[in-house]
Order: sequence, then structure tokens, then C-alpha cells
Amino acid sequence: LLQAISNERDYFAQHIELHIGGNLEEEKLQAFIRHHNLSDFVTFMGWVSGNKKTECLEWAHIYILPSYNEGLPIGILEAMSYRMPIISTPVGGIPEVVEPYQNGILVQPGNHKEISSALHYFIDNPDLISQYGEASYTKAQPYFPESVMGSLCKVYNDLLK
Repeated sequence: LLQAISNERDYFAQHIELHIGGNLEEEKLQAFIRHHNLSDFVTFMGWVSGNKKTECLEWAHIYILPSYNEGLPIGILEAMSYRMPIISTPVGGIPEVVEPYQNGILVQPGNHKEISSALHYFIDNPDLISQYGEASYTKAQPYFPESVMGSLCKVYNDLLK
């Protein structure tokens, strides 16, 4: 993601504000941001949880998770519940919840050109952000606690019979 941003630094500096959360390779990420002069529009936030996470989900427009390896990330489901389109990779269970050009865009892991293209797509088509966001919300509903609890109760009740 940072390489994609860095390759078109001047363009993206005019169009996005990127906040990165996580707790792995912090020094490496911060060094990349400094070395490539991205700090005016890229912020490394460290581990994001609690109220800070809620605030981020409330103001963000797009959620990006360019992972090489995942199961079904809770972060993606949370972002979808906040009506965000997703840019991610087709690894693990992600393709089960991110449908290309319906509620997000899937890019190959490590392919900074595809990440850049996905960002351009939403910058060039800002009206699709809310459209894809609504599709994300609908797609995420079966994963909401109310839905999962109902399904689990049914399974347990059927087993107890």
C-alpha cells in the first residue's frame, strides 16, 4: 500500500488522507513514511482499539487491507458494518464477503499497481463509495452478533432435542 502511494505521491497527496493501524513492523512503516516524504497525508496510528477504532470507522470512507494471508478478518466485517467499500486481497475468506465491483475491489497481494488502480477507481467515482458501502452493509448483516446468536441458539436447541 505504501509503495503504491509513494509511486504517485503528488497525485495521492492531493486526493487522500491515509491512516494506518497495526502493531507489526512499526519502525519499518514509520521509516518508509519519512523516507518517502508521505507524512503530510499518511499517518501511522499504531494499534487502534476501543473509542479510537470507533472514531476511525466513523470518519473513514474506504477500508484497505492488502494482506498476504488471512482467515476472515474482523476488521473487514467491522468496516462493512460502517458502510465502507473494501480494497483487499483474495486470500482466506475475504472473497466470501468482498464481491469485486459490488462492495469492493480485490487486488493481488503485493501488487502495488492494482492497489493504486483501486484507489484511483474510488477517487474518480466518489459516488460509488456510498453505493459500495451500502452493499457492504447488506453483505455484513449475517455476521452481526444478533444474526450469529440466533443461528447458534438454533444449532444448540436442535442438539438438545
